[in-house]
Amino acid sequence: MKDKDWKILDDWYIELTSKVSGDGYFSKLFEEEQGVRQGVTLSPLLYKLLNSFEDEHIGANICSIHEESPTCADDVSLLSKRLFELQTMLLMQEHYYERYILSDAKSKSMTFNNNKYNVLDRVNLNLHGSQLEKVESYTYIGIQRNCVKSNLIVERITMTRRTSYALMGTGPHGYNEQIYHVMEGICEKIPVKGL
Repeated sequence: MKDKDWKILDDWYIELTSKVSGDGYFSKLFEEEQGVRQGVTLSPLLYKLLNSFEDEHIGANICSIHEESPTCADDVSLLSKRLFELQTMLLMQEHYYERYILSDAKSKSMTFNNNKYNVLDRVNLNLHGSQLEKVESYTYIGIQRNCVKSNLIVERITMTRRTSYALMGTGPHGYNEQIYHVMEGICEKIPVKGL
């Protein structure tokens, strides 16, 4: 690696801290010197970007929970009820992309409007100077979303059944009381909301 590349890597980890939880208590903060934050599947750079969305208070809220960018592995969804916030999040992503010379060769960026007013049909969102593709359906972490929700009833029931069977492998018994909360929180919501 060249000196410039080492500097970029070093910037990712500057002032990155963590703490460990156990038995309801947290350890003191300690500085991360390598690897990824405990419990985080994302790179520190992406983690900083997603935190900046929260710091700026832009994006969607689900009840009182600020949820602007749900993630799974290296997939990220940007959520907002306001178009200017969504474009701001895209511009922040562009800033990180250019600053750290990232590659998005495998990326698939698109807009999906789950709104009866179809505001996105009249407005174009841009990323890296290109207009984002508008889609009526997509699959994210194995879950299909579609503007016409009635088409997905069978798929959602199938997904609920698969999720239930996957969770049953751990066994709902007295030593695993969390399984009931997981099944209640996930399996009951898939048929209704598609998760």
